[in-house]
Amino acid sequence: MNKQTFFVALILGLLLSNMLLLGNLFWSSKHPKHHQEPKFIIIERLKLDNEQVNSYEKLIQQHRSQIKEKEKDMMDLRNSLFKRLNSKAQPGEIDSLMQKIGQVQAEIEKVHFEHFQDIRSLCKPAQLPLFEDLANALAKLFNRKLPPGP
Repeated sequence: MNKQTFFVALILGLLLSNMLLLGNLFWSSKHPKHHQEPKFIIIERLKLDNEQVNSYEKLIQQHRSQIKEKEKDMMDLRNSLFKRLNSKAQPGEIDSLMQKIGQVQAEIEKVHFEHFQDIRSLCKPAQLPLFEDLANALAKLFNRKLPPGP
């Protein structure tokens, strides 16, 4: 193979790869991946109308705000706990911090549960069987066995 044939093949290969890249970008912009987000899955599975979607958006904002606050509390408690590694902690201090972490985790789970109750309240009677299917799917998702630990 001489130099000229090599460069022609190289240029054709680069052109082909650029065309594939542009085609991929064009295709993905027409078919966004946002449908994988839980928000869009719930909207589709429950067949929410525009009014319900608007109410759902408000619920999402409230939920995110509450979870963000609880996660900040959780991080503060964890930081306090792990700072105790560098000092001699009082015997009850560690247990107290762990108990508080457990309480905040329980509060987070409660916020999640109430969020789904709020979503259920958005449903019209005809959508309630769809919500039951969604709730059963969630239960199965959370009931998966964890992989064996190290």
